Amino acid sequence: MNAGTLTLDTAGSLASPSITVASAATMNVNGSLLNSANLTTSGTLNFAGNTTSATATRNLGALSINTGGLATILPSTFPFTPEILHPFIANFADVSAKLDLTNNELVAPGSASTAQSLIALGQVFSSSTGGALGYIDAGGGNFEIRWTLFGDTDLDGRVNVSDLGNLATNFGLTTAATWVQGDFDYNGTVNVADLGDLATNFGQTLAGGAATAATTVSATMTAIDSGEFTRADFGELSRAVPEPGGLWLMGLFTAGGVARIRRSRLHRV
Repeated sequence: MNAGTLTLDTAGSLASPSITVASAATMNVNGSLLNSANLTTSGTLNFAGNTTSATATRNLGALSINTGGLATILPSTFPFTPEILHPFIANFADVSAKLDLTNNELVAPGSASTAQSLIALGQVFSSSTGGALGYIDAGGGNFEIRWTLFGDTDLDGRVNVSDLGNLATNFGLTTAATWVQGDFDYNGTVNVADLGDLATNFGQTLAGGAATAATTVSATMTAIDSGEFTRADFGELSRAVPEPGGLWLMGLFTAGGVARIRRSRLHRV
């Protein structure tokens, strides 16, 4: 494609093993591609978002974004069931080569540090509001980047006790912290600011997911108010992760408790 717009309809399919979208062209992919298809774009490439209540995966042989190129997964109806773009090779020419996930997900070859770097450089970003891009090691030599709620450490679309436990275990880290450890602002630390992000969304699920009742969490917020929480404090509390019948974990996430965390963040950030 050298110019103009090509739209692959939902009723159609494209079997060509190699498609190049030139800088003056736009390609809209609403239909299916062979798993082996290789897409190279210097222009604009739009993948359709998912409209169903079941997660959809779009496999590609390779996705190469050249200098100035922009690929976008259009917003999905339900962020809990996103469109998952899975290229078996993903190439970004430079920092001007970008992929906009909106409220979707990317699974591609590399490590969690690869994903962190792509986000930090703005090569993978989201134009959607109300969430953030989290990243984890997806196994099998792949990473996963997903638009989700602040506090969703494991990228399952929910913020719950499991996420709180991940953060609690790593609270107080000051270098090289990652998303799964509770670093939601990408600054390499896990602190009260990150706890506040999690507290704000505790018990929440992305739109389209089954509603879950927030687990009641109890412990004093006095230490947070005074800025005295340490990793040891969280270590003690994290051992109280509730079994199905019910021990309580940590922090009463009432409106007052969250407000106290937020006030503390103003003094700690």
